[in-house]
Amino acid sequence: DVLGSRGLGDVYKADNIASDDLLREVGVDSIEMITIIATIEQEFSIEILDEDMVDDNFMCIDNMVAFVEKRIK
Repeated sequence: DVLGSRGLGDVYKADNIASDDLLREVGVDSIEMITIIATIEQEFSIEILDEDMVDDNFMCIDNMVAFVEKRIK
């Protein structure tokens, strides 16, 4: 379980962000997104390519979890 096992769950629980909230709408800016993406790469030992950088993959926690799960399988 990506959400619980590696800390993504802690990100949204700490800030009272629902896993399906649009991150832009809850105030996540571009600098914070870069930090989130770098953390995902480090924590899951994956490389996020330029073509992966689309809203569908990173618009909310649920989408990030789905993206990471696909990449680590």
